[in-house]
Amino acid sequence: MTQKSQFNIKVSDLLKETGKQDSIDFTELKTKNIPWLTSEWVSWTVSLESQSKKTIQASFTDIQCQINDTCEACSSEYTRQVRCDFHEVKFTLDKSQYDNEAQDEIFPIDEKSNIDLEDVVVQAIGLQTPTTKLCYDCINKQESDNDDYSSLDYFENGDNIQFN
Repeated sequence: MTQKSQFNIKVSDLLKETGKQDSIDFTELKTKNIPWLTSEWVSWTVSLESQSKKTIQASFTDIQCQINDTCEACSSEYTRQVRCDFHEVKFTLDKSQYDNEAQDEIFPIDEKSNIDLEDVVVQAIGLQTPTTKLCYDCINKQESDNDDYSSLDYFENGDNIQFN
């Protein structure tokens, strides 16, 4: 017997009527899909609204967690604060109706009218990954190095601008 995920919620009541809404707060959930997550785990709020008897719009707000990471500049380990203010997806019984939409924004509703929020939360956190992972000391050093140039006047030659 498989254990029900703490990220699963039943949405059969929402699917009964278009426009029905619900909101749920999640705190301190752990996912194996982010192994470097700290003991603070993941917290967020999800607002659900049925768009039809087959589709639910899910708006995730205030997704927060802390991740143990390694600085790419100095190789020191640090804890990175992750926050995603807003992430929106759809859950549907019929994915074929959304063939023309971005498939990473469409998730299934299973045959028992359950939705699994884990992949969406992992996706939202992953989208917050910086292109260069820097510890706070290196970020501050980089910002102070940039301040050395902030007093210089900026000038863009107007001859290079073309209007069509």
